[in-house]
Amino acid sequence: MTCRPGVARPRKAASLNSRPSRPVCAQCAPDNFPRRLAASAIQGDGHHRAADEAMQRAPLQGAFFLGGAHNLCGLSDKEIDMMASTLFKRTLLLGLTSVSLGAIAAAAQAQAEVNFIKPENFSDIGWAGVDRDNAMKQLEEHFKALAARELPGKQLKIDVTDVDLAGEVEPRVRTDRLRILRSVTIPRMSFSYTLSENGQVLKSGKADLKDMDYQNSGGNRYFDTEPMRYEKKMIDDWMARELLGKTRLAPVR
Repeated sequence: MTCRPGVARPRKAASLNSRPSRPVCAQCAPDNFPRRLAASAIQGDGHHRAADEAMQRAPLQGAFFLGGAHNLCGLSDKEIDMMASTLFKRTLLLGLTSVSLGAIAAAAQAQAEVNFIKPENFSDIGWAGVDRDNAMKQLEEHFKALAARELPGKQLKIDVTDVDLAGEVEPRVRTDRLRILRSVTIPRMSFSYTLSENGQVLKSGKADLKDMDYQNSGGNRYFDTEPMRYEKKMIDDWMARELLGKTRLAPVR
């Protein structure tokens, strides 16, 4: 039978026992990774079962499956391949972007190396093991954040030899201890440092920090809710003075 111009040739109805000429489960095609990726993303888990059930209900020639149900748009193989290729390219681009962001974050962290030398002998770095771990983590992350922001392209190595946190922990019957701030319980910190760039040492030395006026909140840019705000201010002042030649660091925007 020939078709007249402008008249579509009728499609022969498929029997209930017939199968489409194109694989229903595109994910099963071993030689077409983009199509398998598209099928996995569109259909999700259990796509084989959903496809089989839909085939038993009404296998239609030229139809594909979306979430286990027929899509009667009658898309061609070329159109499906284009959709699969687009999805594959977007997934690949997203993966490359994630890798790039991860590399940037790793590079920022690599700008500072912080070591704690025999922290069990520190004057006061917290009451118990968890408190000590949290305190060391706060100090390490603060050094790294400052180095990434204030010392781009340079490497800073810090070896902390002693920490004496602001205030003093009062022993109580309760499991949680209360840290009392007094004018005489000032924050102190001792460490050695090395600042280098491209393998060349720019500056090195030892630092013994203390803040006699730590309770004067007028010069502290950190809120009361900021953990270890007194120690962080002390580190900020040291970096501004010794490594940057400034009176203070610029506010973080």
